[in-house]
Amino acid sequence: MIVYPGDVHDVYAMLTDEAFWQDVADATHALRSSVSVRAEGGGATVHVVRTMPAHVPDLIKAFVGTEIEIEQTERWSAAGPDGRRTGDLLLVVAGRPVRFPGRMVLENADEGSRQTVTGKIEVRVPMGGAAIAAEIAKAIRAAMSVQQQVGRRYLQSAGGA
Repeated sequence: MIVYPGDVHDVYAMLTDEAFWQDVADATHALRSSVSVRAEGGGATVHVVRTMPAHVPDLIKAFVGTEIEIEQTERWSAAGPDGRRTGDLLLVVAGRPVRFPGRMVLENADEGSRQTVTGKIEVRVPMGGAAIAAEIAKAIRAAMSVQQQVGRRYLQSAGGA
């Protein structure tokens, strides 16, 4: 769960801003990145590709190599009457049988807005899949923490809310 200091309208505008996602890529030390956002039917599709250095245990590095390319696709719905939005999330590790399909909810909360992400990491390898999934889970949590920090700065800046 990520909590942002803004209402869902402002947070959704941030989550569909290419500059925000580029800032997230920079803050996560991406070696290379690309971002695109396409509005559609009152919602939007956000597509982010980041190539990251593989800061993982040797067992995992043998599986993924020295760099990891992560493709992230978010498909947001139109807003409900209260501004709440839902969406689908898909994270894929390029060239590897690893993916994280999930659901997202963005809604108002007492402290601003709350973005909740649920899903299950899928690793399709015969041995070591649980260890790989555990490392991917750590990476997802770390990336969400960075996203929250970048989001807070964005919303508090003159360019944000």
